[in-house]
Amino acid sequence: MKQVQQPQMEMLREEWKLTLQGESVLIGRLSYPRFTGDGRGVRAINRYYRRVAETWKRRWNRELYCRACLDLADRGAAGKRFQPWQAELTTCVTLTSGDRFSLWQETKEQQGNQPPFVVRRGDSWNVRTGAPITLASALCGGKRWRRKLLEQLVQQVERRLNQGESLLFQACPQLVKAEFDPANFWLEEDGLRIFYPPEVLGSRVEGTVVFAVSVPGQE
Repeated sequence: MKQVQQPQMEMLREEWKLTLQGESVLIGRLSYPRFTGDGRGVRAINRYYRRVAETWKRRWNRELYCRACLDLADRGAAGKRFQPWQAELTTCVTLTSGDRFSLWQETKEQQGNQPPFVVRRGDSWNVRTGAPITLASALCGGKRWRRKLLEQLVQQVERRLNQGESLLFQACPQLVKAEFDPANFWLEEDGLRIFYPPEVLGSRVEGTVVFAVSVPGQE
């Protein structure tokens, strides 16, 4: 029987600088994955991440660049120093095992001296079919998967609060349930990670809050 060759993955990276009258206004960086091969799943995944990269790049080269130019003009008129804006899409691959592929991507926009705008998302795929892997299927489904998962998260939150090693809100055990989004996860070799956006469970300094969760059969 002919052995099916697993598709290989590479990380594509771009970096560019936008200027106005010779002055640097916005610096953009992005990275995204691309698989080799011509299978249905490979084509679908490559097409998806290419669109993601193009969408962010289009936003940065148009809307964000125009806003940065206005900031440059305003600061120049006020005699203030202008700091170039920065925009970055970072990709971190967390799992490539058989047909399973997972990663997280984080977008960060730094508008001068303002606090950065950060968005993180996680994706998990079946590389052979190009179908997304849902959280329910990753946890082997079952009617009570959501309740069991939330119980794990609450336990971890309470442990962090009791240890006093985090800047989570005291209402975090309730917020974990109320703000839970089953799309916010990625896979790793030892299980999966559930995450909450900055300022949902704790202060801005805490950043994206991540929880390690065991998967049946991997405990």
